[in-house]
This record gives sequence, C-alpha cells and structure tokens, in this order.
Amino acid sequence: IHTGVYIAQFTTIEDDVFLGPGVMIANDLHPICTECMLGPTIKVGARIGLNATILPHVVIGENALVGAGAVVVRDVEPGTVVAGSPAKVLGMVKDLRCIYGSKGMAYPELQSR
Repeated sequence: IHTGVYIAQFTTIEDDVFLGPGVMIANDLHPICTECMLGPTIKVGARIGLNATILPHVVIGENALVGAGAVVVRDVEPGTVVAGSPAKVLGMVKDLRCIYGSKGMAYPELQSR
C-alpha cells in the first residue's frame, strides 16, 4: 500500500495486493445511504496503478492489473488488464512484456499462481 491511498470502510483486500500512490477506494454508491455501503473486494495478487479509483461493490479479480488513472465501475476478471475511464479490458496480464531492457514477462510472479 503506497502513499496517499484512501481505503474506505467495508473494503476487503486480500494478500499480495499492490496499491499505487493516490489510489482511491470508495464504499458508498449513494452518499448517506447506509443500506448501500459496501466496499470493493480486491483479490490476491491484484495490482492497482497510480491514482486509480475503485468504486463500491466491484470485485478486482486475482492477479488483475488496473492501469494508472483508471475508474473501475464494474468487476474485473482474474488476470485481465483494464485501463481508462470507465475502465475497459485491454488484454491479459500473462501477455504483458517488460519494455525496458528485458524481453521477459512484465509480472512473472503472477504467472505461477
């Protein structure tokens, strides 16, 4: 969990999750409606980039990757890459390659799960 991250009440964060700087996690679809309060669930190994916003009630799947600045309004399937506002599927984590010096996988630690 990086600097400047806001984690709302009722959020579930599983093991080995990365939250980049400035990530905002909300728990309230309708402000002041206590019946609707439910934070998102972030599954094992998920990676959430800088300044992403995760709205309530969504599930970020195991080993998923959320791009910087994304606004997640729907569930993210395990192992997928999403980005944009609203976040859309761009591909699969297993297909990402490191663009700096190495020709290997960008997230090799997620491949063995």
